[in-house]
Amino acid sequence: GTEGQAFKPINKWFKEAGKSAGCVTTTRITHATPASFAISVTERWLEDKIAEKYLEEAYDVMLGGGIEHFLADKREDGRDMVAEFKNKGYHFVQTKEEMMGLPMDDKPIMGAFTESHLPYTLDHINDEELLTKVPTLAELTDTAIQKLSKNKNGFILQVEGGRVDHAAHSNDIGGLIYDQVALDDAIKVAVDFAEKDKETLVIITTDHGNASPSLTGSGRSYSESTEDFKKFHNFKRSNTVLMEKLKENNSSSYIKELISDATGIELDAKEIEIIQKATYESFYQDVVRNQRSLIVALSDVIGKHLAVTWANTHHTSDFTELAAMGPGSERLGGFVRNTELFQLMTSAAGVETNVPSFAEATG
Repeated sequence: GTEGQAFKPINKWFKEAGKSAGCVTTTRITHATPASFAISVTERWLEDKIAEKYLEEAYDVMLGGGIEHFLADKREDGRDMVAEFKNKGYHFVQTKEEMMGLPMDDKPIMGAFTESHLPYTLDHINDEELLTKVPTLAELTDTAIQKLSKNKNGFILQVEGGRVDHAAHSNDIGGLIYDQVALDDAIKVAVDFAEKDKETLVIITTDHGNASPSLTGSGRSYSESTEDFKKFHNFKRSNTVLMEKLKENNSSSYIKELISDATGIELDAKEIEIIQKATYESFYQDVVRNQRSLIVALSDVIGKHLAVTWANTHHTSDFTELAAMGPGSERLGGFVRNTELFQLMTSAAGVETNVPSFAEATG
């Protein structure tokens, strides 16, 4: 809280009511969104501490990236959190094969499949090694539902397509779209379960807007916008991967071939020059976004070919989408405060709390 007070997160309310609770994400499992559902700390960046808190709270299933916060040789304190979770009776999985082979027994599950965040879907589907080792968000969601639904008292599961946000921060249209589709695949898993179960409330929303990507008019009478936008179908790599390969002193031919192989886009000499300059101490200046970086140089150059523009590389104040199905969804109106979802979820599940609603708290 604003005065340092620790509030009880929603997953803990569910656990104390005898229900199961878990989180699934494409970010580090210790990242802000899953952590906010599960534990309370003073700073979101205390991810080693967040891993320790997960052990204390003993949630039923936690799946994502971020193995670096569990390994003794990566943590500042040298604690072997993998061993500690296993000693507490957890299945601790680090590969897709290990997860898929899990017995759905009474042991809780912790899974961390990459050192940091899971890869962007665009990079994932074009890399055989990643496809073999790292599960998709839909596969993570399916595993979590199988585990949590064994509790006849009910459950809560938070599923986050967190790399959509990261792609927006990087103005990466390919990374964003492919991860949004991956989230849609995960939503289908949840909806399919809910339609069969008939007692599950599914809520689909986001916590904020980011960077305001827009499809703009292209060609005579804007007739070319659709075909330009379809070029993202040819993309094979995220901007993050491209930026790792772009260095000072790269030749024009190297840059041209790199972008062509990754996106199918053929850059002209001026566009290559823009990217070259951006690799030198962030020389490139974007006047509208008032930013200077390789991120905006790539997004401007690539975006021009797709008729896509961005407002910035930051969170925005947009109203966000909210959809729901299942018991309790009829209580949602056309405009909902984000804080009201806590009462909706707890009341729909029959979880009693002493947390006042927004109306009660403000009089």
